[in-house]
Amino acid sequence: MNIFYLPLLFLSLNPMLQDSAKLPDTWSPDFTITLSTTAMRGSSKLTLTYDSGEYARESKPKVFKISETDRVEILKKLKELGIESVTSKAKMTVVNDGWSQTICYGSHCIQAGSSTEMSEANSEIFSNAYDYLQAFATKKLAKGKKK
Repeated sequence: MNIFYLPLLFLSLNPMLQDSAKLPDTWSPDFTITLSTTAMRGSSKLTLTYDSGEYARESKPKVFKISETDRVEILKKLKELGIESVTSKAKMTVVNDGWSQTICYGSHCIQAGSSTEMSEANSEIFSNAYDYLQAFATKKLAKGKKK
């Protein structure tokens, strides 16, 4: 009899799951964006919070500040790129020399890599968003070194 309630629970949660892919209009203090890469040659992780960013690549993490202007720019660019529409699904195959990249914002995560399937259009949007966020962090870190 409990099995009957499981589909009802899923149906009631489904709108919440769909809403999790939507970027907020403004960046609240509890909103976070995270990028991660895992590959045989190493890994990296970028975390963007309300007031700072942390970028770690095979070494000590480097930290930089994020301003209101930065937050507005990031959300605007990600929406322009169309990241909210990107979907991927896991492949059920064994991968020996795989790699993966993940973008998480809020509670929503999108994964790309050798063990996922993604349309060509979604792959391009994902790559553009990933590259943009990495370039943003690199630029912020370079500005910090000049001071």
